[in-house]
This record gives sequence, structure tokens and C-alpha cells, in this order.
Amino acid sequence: MDKRTATTDGDGEFTFDHQVAGRYMLEAEAGDSVSPTVPFLLANEADYVTLIVFPAATITVTVVSALDGKPISGALVRVAIGNHDFGGNDAYRETHTGPDGTARLHGLAGTANHPVYAEADGYLGAMVNVMAGRNPERDKWTAKVVLHPGPARIHGRVLDPNHLPVANAKVGWGIYKDLGELNGLIDPMPSPSVEGARFTDENGEFTLPAQPGIGCVVAIHSGYRIGTKCNIHAQARRDVNGIEIVLDGGSSFSGRVVDTNGAPVANASVLLTTSGWNHMPMFSHGYRFQTISALDGSFAFSGVDPMPLVVYAYTDAASSRLVPVDLSTSNPSNVRVMLEYDGQITGSVVEEDGRTPVPSVEVQFFAAPAFKLDKANQPVIPDTFSMTRSIGAVLTDENGHFSITSLPPSEYTVHATRSGAAPVPPSYSTVWKYHVKLGDSLSFIMPGQGSVSGRVVYDDGTPVRAFGVSFAAYQKRYTSDSFAPAHQVLSADGSFRIAGLPARHYGVEIHGANVLPFRVSDVEVQPNDNVDLGTLHVQHAVTCSGVVVTSGGHTPVPNAQVLVSTGLVEELPRKIQADTNGHFEIPGLPSDQSFRLRAEADVRSSGWVTVAAGDNNIELAVSDVPTGAVSGVVVDSVHPAQPRLVVLTLVEPGVPGVSLRIEASATAGAGGLFHMDDVRVGNYTIWVRGTGTELAWVKNANPVSVTPQGTTTVMVNAGGAQ
Repeated sequence: MDKRTATTDGDGEFTFDHQVAGRYMLEAEAGDSVSPTVPFLLANEADYVTLIVFPAATITVTVVSALDGKPISGALVRVAIGNHDFGGNDAYRETHTGPDGTARLHGLAGTANHPVYAEADGYLGAMVNVMAGRNPERDKWTAKVVLHPGPARIHGRVLDPNHLPVANAKVGWGIYKDLGELNGLIDPMPSPSVEGARFTDENGEFTLPAQPGIGCVVAIHSGYRIGTKCNIHAQARRDVNGIEIVLDGGSSFSGRVVDTNGAPVANASVLLTTSGWNHMPMFSHGYRFQTISALDGSFAFSGVDPMPLVVYAYTDAASSRLVPVDLSTSNPSNVRVMLEYDGQITGSVVEEDGRTPVPSVEVQFFAAPAFKLDKANQPVIPDTFSMTRSIGAVLTDENGHFSITSLPPSEYTVHATRSGAAPVPPSYSTVWKYHVKLGDSLSFIMPGQGSVSGRVVYDDGTPVRAFGVSFAAYQKRYTSDSFAPAHQVLSADGSFRIAGLPARHYGVEIHGANVLPFRVSDVEVQPNDNVDLGTLHVQHAVTCSGVVVTSGGHTPVPNAQVLVSTGLVEELPRKIQADTNGHFEIPGLPSDQSFRLRAEADVRSSGWVTVAAGDNNIELAVSDVPTGAVSGVVVDSVHPAQPRLVVLTLVEPGVPGVSLRIEASATAGAGGLFHMDDVRVGNYTIWVRGTGTELAWVKNANPVSVTPQGTTTVMVNAGGAQ
């Protein structure tokens, strides 16, 4: 159904009339404030819900052409709203870009991630995901969507088994040669309103912009099986006509939802899935077959693939097992689904004073069962992971209380996060509880808020007038990836103050185009208090620039990734994104030290190039990189050889994932065997993960050499190390 809106009266009350029973997502927007997404089951004639608004985020979206990097005026921009931790939500806001290629949208939940989609005439639509943790200032969120010109256009129609037109079928395009046995229970296009799928008209006809290549058109409509037409060759700026997709009617079956006494249960949510499917709330609207049980508990489905599946049902009070149904042999009409799991976890959330309740806190939960191993000692995905009620989120009420219900048997992990935006990623203020059992009553104490201030000057005492301040959750060793995106500071005397920080220990980094990164390793923020870092003396830095080009032809390579290794601290190489013209800039480099660069673009790469700081004429030439394979076996005289993680790094000092980037990885299976494909040609160090509580890396003594189209065989001796 379409999104509905209502306006509150003078008492803040609103009403939606004539709504059918079912599950809904509610949000309120008031100026620059928005409420957290509230999932709501409408089961009675008149239900009441309270929404609490918090300061919202504002995003500026820039849409540019991949051809020349120029802004695209008049592009359609859609931003998904709300918080998908509570479940599938296809609501969005939309606008168009102005002459400068930008669009600005208000009222986004400040602690949630938001897909951003853009399309324009003559361009193929594209989507990026905007993450709350990467946008420290809620009124300055940004996103850049790059559109590729010259899509193909595919024209066709969708028909039913009698070759009559099917209106309002959803149609999408994918670059595949053959989709094979597509799982008909899961929608491969769960968010058409954001991602830009098309729908057939009353004649069953559609026109679909498509990425050039050999691919498939997919058509979906309730009551029918998914239809596909593959091996379609779509060429840029050309039309493909006459595509016809006939939808199969599929199988049907029906059943009834009952309680433990055998009485029918009305308004239960019923869905079809498969055992082993890992349920995620944000994709819950991707289940193709969902319904609500009738007053007598009955439900029915049609258009289902003739395959083994499971039926699952739940209410706010109880949930069911996964009930197997094999439609490949019959169309049953008496499937009985009993709501027998009624586990609960309750609790409260208060401020750091231990008394003041905190309303509208997001309390997330997920099952954390003990894994069982199969005959090959591989972990088996528990059935619990396929159950909708094994993972999700609730909000605390105005008294700070929460209740998580209808849980299947398991241990759980539960954590609480404030709904209001903070100047650091939401996870920094999250409080966790582990090994939670059904029936437990939890108490969360949310960290208070404080601030950090200081003054940044160069070694000669001159104030730094422009710099960034980044925060990291405290740890013994930091890398550049440890720190959240910076707060940009403009200050005449180099002073700064960042408020609203959740009370905890932090690492703080000062950096900028003209500042060598400077870190304070442990800063303890206390509630309602300010930490003055005093005067921080930093060193001057320089910026270098260059361009990524093709080997030989010197054609600019757009959007390449440039890896920067400075050797200053033990950290992974920094990552810089080249623009659509292949140009890149690297700020914050020491003025008296050389460094190394490497460019990567798809399957092409340059070698590592050593350059001098301040060089503004760097040219990185990428070429197709030949690849090979690595096969081997892990041996261990004391501990099991599987499952063990095996990785490759460059032959340099350091630790995988900390000071060394992992270039390839595999998990040793039965007998300790492992295999890695598509490894770039070169010399590597091979490591295997230990098995003890520290999970230390064990380094193989001899380097591994990968040759073009060859397979290097190696034995990795873990040596019984813990």
C-alpha cells in the first residue's frame, strides 16, 4: 500500500482511519525533528501509540556524471527514511537536484543508515548508503551519487499463464548470464521505490533502463512465481524490444495458526522462508509471501515455487517453530502452525544517575545460540537464525521500560542506544548485555555526556586555523581506521570544543591538510564535565597530488582507489578516492619523508611507487594484473587444523589487519585444506590464526610466490601455537 500521512492537532494527536489489520511502521516529523521508527501491530478497532521526536539529520546529496564529473541538474533523488533495525521499511522522501547538481533533504533519523538513490534522463540510476557513524554533525550529512551515462533501454511485457497482461508487476535488471534456480521465496528487489525498479502498466508493458552487458530481466507479482528472461545483450544507448515474460501460477496451500491449547489465533503474522536463511530485520519486506491470519486463524498462499519450505508465524505474545512443508509433492490445505514460544526479556533504561528514565532508547536484541558442528566439523546455522523473532529492536516507553516478547529458546545479546544523534558514531554510546536468558530483567545505565576542548598550535606557537578532530573508542593500539570522521574546526586562535560526547575513554586525533596527525591516546570524558587537553603542539604537513592513468595510453582512470603507506605509525595504508578525472590529493604528509603509493581500479593495479612529500606531479599507471591461486594445508600438532583463518599479506613487518592489509584469505576446512583464487601475482607472507583466547597470528617462515595462472601449494605449520 502507499504511504499515508496525517497532521497532529493542538494536543499532538493524530488518527488514521480505515486501516486494515497488519504490521505498520510509524514515524513523526516536526520541523527539523523526527521520531524513531516505531513498529506497530494494528489488531484492534482503535489502538493508540505515542511517538517522541528528536533532532533530525539533514543531508546534502550531490549527483554528478561519471563521464566528466560535472553536476547533473534535475536528477531525481530518493532517500530512505527511518531506522531499518526495526524491520523492512520502504518509505522514502524525494526531490530533484538544482542547477548545481545538489539536493537537500531534512528529517532523517540521526542514528540510522539511509540508502540514497538518484537517476536522471540519459543516465543509469545508482545508489549509495549513508552511514550515521560517518557523519558526526547531524546537520551536515553528505552523499555523492555518480551516474553513468548511456543506459540501454529494455521494452517488453509480462503475461500470466493464459497470456493475458499482468499489470503492476515489478521488473528489474541484473548482469547475469543465467539466474538458474532463483529462490522464489525471497524478493531479489526488496526496495523498488528506492532502487528504481519499474512496474508494468495496465497492458503488462514496461520500459526498463539497464546497465549495458549480458543479463536477465526479472518480473515479480504476488500470486505468481518469479519470471526471468536471461542472456539478453543490452548495449549502451540502444533499445531492446520484444522481451516477453510469462509468469507461472505456481503452487498453493493453506493452514491455520493456533495457540498451545489448539484455539485459533487471529492477526498472527505468517511468512514463508527456508531453514538456514539468516533473517535480518532490514530485509524483512523482502519475503515475497507474508500475510495476517484471519479471525479463525486461517491463512493461504498461492504462486509459490514447488519446493521444500518452512512456515513461520508470530504475534507480539508468542511465535512458532519452523514448520516444514514440501510443495514439490503436494498442495496441503491443513498446515497447522502452533505459537508455542513465549519467551520474554524485560528491563529498564536510566541515566547515569541511576534514577532518571530514558524514553525512546533503541534496544536491539539477537539470538546467540551455541553452534553445533556437522560431520565435517563445520558450524551448522541454527534454525533460530531463520526466525523473525530471534532478532530485532524495541523502544523504551516514557518510563524507560521495555519488553521483548515471543522469543524462541536461546541465549541472547541485548544492547541499548540513545535515539538522539551524537557527535560520535551511535555505537560509542551503546551499552551491551551478553548471555541474556529468557525471563531476565535487565537494567541499562546510559553514559552521561561531556565535552573535550583544547588549542592546536604549530611547534613555533602559530595557531592552526583549520583542522579536524576525530575520536576513537579507546584501545591499546590505534590505526587510521580506528577514528571516526572528523569534526572540522575553523578557529582564529586554534581553539576547539566538542560537546555531547558519551562518557567513556577515547583516543583523540588532530589532523588536517597542513597538520601531521597528532594523537592523544587516552582521554576520559566524564558526565557533565569538560576535559581540557591544553595546548597541543603539532607539526607542519604538506599535501601531494597526482593522477591515476591507464598504462601506455595515459587515459585518466576515474574513481580509482589510492593506497598510501607512510610508515609513520603501525597502521593500515590510508585509502584515498580519486575523482572522476582520476585526480587525487593526499593531505597531512610529513614534509621531510618519502612515502609509498599504489592505485587500484577493478582488476587493474599499479605497483608500489615511492615518492617525495610535496610532489604534485605523481602519475600512477594501472594495468591488468595477472592472478594465480594458492592451495595448501594447515598442520597443527596440538590443536584442530579446522576451521582456521589463513591470510596473505605483503612481505613487510607488522600484524595482519592491524599494520598489514589482508590481501587474500580463506578458511581451512576438513583436514586443514584451504584454497584462494584470484590472488594478484607477487610475493606474500602467509599467516594462520591461532586457537587460544588471544587468537594470535602464526607466521609461516617462508614467503609465498604467486605466478600468473599458476597454483602455489604450501604447507602452513601452526606449530601447536595457542
